[in-house]
Parts: sequence; C-alpha cells; structure tokens
Amino acid sequence: MTFELDRRRFLGATLSAAIIALQSPGKAFAATDADAFMAVSRAAIGPQQHLNPTIARRLQETMAEHLQGFGAALTRLEPLARQNADTDALGKAAEEAGLHDTLRAIIAAWYTGSISNTMNAPMVAYYEALMYRPVADALPVPTYCFGVPGWWTATPPALGISPIPTAAPPKTSQAPAQGAAPLPAHPLPNTPTGKL
Repeated sequence: MTFELDRRRFLGATLSAAIIALQSPGKAFAATDADAFMAVSRAAIGPQQHLNPTIARRLQETMAEHLQGFGAALTRLEPLARQNADTDALGKAAEEAGLHDTLRAIIAAWYTGSISNTMNAPMVAYYEALMYRPVADALPVPTYCFGVPGWWTATPPALGISPIPTAAPPKTSQAPAQGAAPLPAHPLPNTPTGKL
C-alpha cells in the first residue's frame, strides 16, 4: 500500500492541524507555565513544605490573569529557581534580576491563599494556605471547628514541652545572729546579700 500525497490531502491535513491548534491555544502552554510556577514555588518556599499541585495551578492561573507581566516574570524566574535551589540564594538572584517583587508575590500567595491583600482580591486557597500549618496541631483554621459545639471548653492537648522546673527554697541550718536581718529565701542575682 502506498500513500500518495496530493494537494487535496495535504490541504485537508494542514487545515485539520490548524483547527486542532486553534481550539485550545492556551492549553499547549499551560503545562509549561504550571511546571515553571511549581519549580519557582518549591525553590522559594523550601523543600520541607508539601505544595499541592492543584493549588499551584490555580495560583498560577489567577496571578497570570490579574497581575500584569506575571507570565514574563515567571519565565525569567524559572531558570533562577532551577539554578538556586536554596531560598536565600534564589532571593538574592531574583533581587539582582529585578524580580524580587514577583518572587515575594508568589510566596505571599502560597501563605495567604490569595494573590493580593486588597479588598475583594481573588481567594484561591483558604484552608490550604501555608500560614495555618505551623499551628495546625492546636488552632483550627478560622471559621473551621475542631469538633462539636463547645469543643474549646475541654482541656487542651499536651504540647509535648517539658514543664518548667520549680526549685524549693534553700534550707538554712543556722539561725540568723541577734539583730541581723534574715536573708531572703531567694537572693536576687548578682548581689551578695540579695538586696539592691
């Protein structure tokens, strides 16, 4: 079987390819932008934080839609993030390249779940915002409850911190001399008599 390419088949194939490409123009670049955003995010926030890929995609899309020049800045930040995996080194490299504000916007978006701290700014992630992770063992995300109504009246869970040791007052075996004032049980530090 031979395949003969004539003008009619060539035009049909070209037209079909053009139609497919025009039906989803942004999707060809979306994976690249999402990958770049995730690479910059991981380098900026650090490897100790688990970053949700779905939240990353939503943050990237919202920032690209609402922040002018974000896509171009992200394209310039990605190679810096891949070269400087350390957060401090990335911050310095971004500052030298004039991209420090964009880097800070990405970090702030992850921690607050929003792309701006202005009124009516798009909220991308609330419960998943990184600012709630350090205290998640003891405090709920605002407006979310840990349990049944009145849960806060129960004894809080132990924090796993050693109690502060309390020392008993020193015992003296001798009685003070006649007319001498007794020394306080706990002398003040750095004074021989405990008096200032």
